[in-house]
Amino acid sequence: AEEGDQGQEEEESEEPQVDEDESGQEEGSGEAGTIEGDSGETKESAAERAFQQQFFSSELFSALPLSKEALTGLESLGFKTMTKIQAKAIPSLLAGNDLVGAAKTGSGKTLAFLLPALELLTKAQFSTRHGTGVIVI
Repeated sequence: AEEGDQGQEEEESEEPQVDEDESGQEEGSGEAGTIEGDSGETKESAAERAFQQQFFSSELFSALPLSKEALTGLESLGFKTMTKIQAKAIPSLLAGNDLVGAAKTGSGKTLAFLLPALELLTKAQFSTRHGTGVIVI
C-alpha cells in the first residue's frame, strides 16, 4: 500500500490486515488536572475515558481459547480486556493465520503477537531441542 492509503485495507492482499484508527489525541497531550467541566467529570477522567474508547475493545482475554497457564498469567498481570488490535489479531493468529497489523505505539501489538506465538508453541509441546520456535525482532 502506498503511504496515502495507510488506513485502507487492501482487498487483493493474501494476508489479513488489521489497521487501527489513527484519530484522536496523542497520549500525554493536553493539560493534566482535576478541573471539572459542566458534566461534573474531571478533565483527567474525560481523558482516561477517551483513551479507553480509542484503544480498548469490550472483548475479554478469558473468552479466548487459551491454556490455563496463559489465562492465569494474564490475570496475574492485570490483563482482562483486550485492546482493539488484540481483539482483531489474536483469534486469527491462534488459528494459525498470517497477519499484517498496524496500530499506535502502546496499543498492545507486542502482546497480540507474543501471546498466540507462545500459545501455539505450548500446544505443539515445543522444546529447545526442536530449534528456534519464534524470532522476535
